[in-house]
Amino acid sequence: MDIDNFIDYQVLNIFARNTDWPGNNTECWKYLDGTLSPGSSHPTDGRWRWLVFDMDFGFGLNFDYVRNSASKYGENNAFHQTLEFALEPNGPGWPNPQWSTAMLRNLMKNPQFKSDFISRFADHLNTTFHKDRLLSLLDSLKNQYEPEMAEHIDRWREPQMAYWQGQVNVMKTFALLRAELMRIQLNNYFDLGGRDTITLDVEQQH
Repeated sequence: MDIDNFIDYQVLNIFARNTDWPGNNTECWKYLDGTLSPGSSHPTDGRWRWLVFDMDFGFGLNFDYVRNSASKYGENNAFHQTLEFALEPNGPGWPNPQWSTAMLRNLMKNPQFKSDFISRFADHLNTTFHKDRLLSLLDSLKNQYEPEMAEHIDRWREPQMAYWQGQVNVMKTFALLRAELMRIQLNNYFDLGGRDTITLDVEQQH
């Protein structure tokens, strides 16, 4: 399997607080005619990779059906303990049964994988999931879809525009808070001993 892809897949679902996963909406794929090439990252190398789909439970969705599915791990908002949720050894039949967390739990026994997972998560928190980037993406998507909402509401009679705008704001609040809260989760779960500040001096090569 593609270990880097698996780590990115786990990091994304954990960050987004996807609570309709990992016991549901989990699929992987590989190129059947590929030849396994150790060290290669080409998608035709024959290794298993994971698919991301159906993430509507993420980024702050909070109604009773979702809230009750994971109340053990806190409210279904940016404070949700999704790292613990994804590593739970005795979860219920849905959404995080034992079989669905087994691979990540057992890989964590490998010191190199554990180190790579933590480092990769930290890298994403500083870049991919930086609050400024997420808020910019959400604003871009809102501006793209908002002109179409009037026609949608006129046709289907729901939702109300104010409700739709409110849900966008729920996602923006999640994006604003989540990265810092995930740093706390990582630190507490793995007992990392706090954080250090690192300054990089990069010289561009021509």
